Amino acid sequence: PADGLGPASIRALAAAADLVVVPSEEGPGLPAEGRPHVIVQALVAGTPVLGGPNRAVVEACEQARQATVEAPGAVALAAAVRGALEPPVRTRLRAQARTVGQDAEWSAVVPRWERALNAAVSRRGSR
Repeated sequence: PADGLGPASIRALAAAADLVVVPSEEGPGLPAEGRPHVIVQALVAGTPVLGGPNRAVVEACEQARQATVEAPGAVALAAAVRGALEPPVRTRLRAQARTVGQDAEWSAVVPRWERALNAAVSRRGSR
């Protein structure tokens, strides 16, 4: 898009990164946020993710077995980034990202959607 990066550019950036950091905080005066799409895009690219302390972001990262930071502020975030980039941790996170990311690729998602839609149509037709 003219006003930002498109999906292909985001995927390319995520694939080139050592770690995708999603430093989403919550609180008064901050925008409400759900699960940012960049988390899934990073996982599909096989790139580790560090997210938080926003609850939805932490939950998404925990479900994907990725790194989280639950304390607000730059000091906590910097410490979490350093920890996630430690070689054994980063290797583990990358392996988990690749595993989880495979399930989020279109080739895996579309057949599940088709099955769910067909089941819904079948249930509706049997009424």
